[in-house]
Amino acid sequence: MGEEQLVTLIISTIFVAGGIYAYARQIWQLRGLAKSGQRVVARVTSKVDEEISEDGLTTYFVEYEFTDSRGAARSQNVDVERRRFYDSVQVGDQIDLYWNSAQPEISYPERFVRDNIKLYARIIAALGLFYVFVNITVALVQ
Repeated sequence: MGEEQLVTLIISTIFVAGGIYAYARQIWQLRGLAKSGQRVVARVTSKVDEEISEDGLTTYFVEYEFTDSRGAARSQNVDVERRRFYDSVQVGDQIDLYWNSAQPEISYPERFVRDNIKLYARIIAALGLFYVFVNITVALVQ
């Protein structure tokens, strides 16, 4: 194996391993929230979409209110990352949340959690396929 091929394999291994670790960690955290978090019903109080860069990237914030298990009223917001969820809820809608009583600032809509677990799993699979493709390509170039 030549030096260029070895460098390519090392760089792709670092890239893929780092990506898989990051997304697997996100899946683990979201599953933990879904498993141990308290399920509460919230009411959407506002929606804000903001363009945050010259590249046209937009953030989608949904703000909601709910009563936690201790009876305290809470108001929180979340950057839902994708327009699909943002467009599917309207002000006044009720949504199911997972809320972490140990870290009260953490809450996510249930559908957001479920959709992101699926998305992150697909990204991990894509990274795995990319790694296989790079290894096959490097082997054929030899």
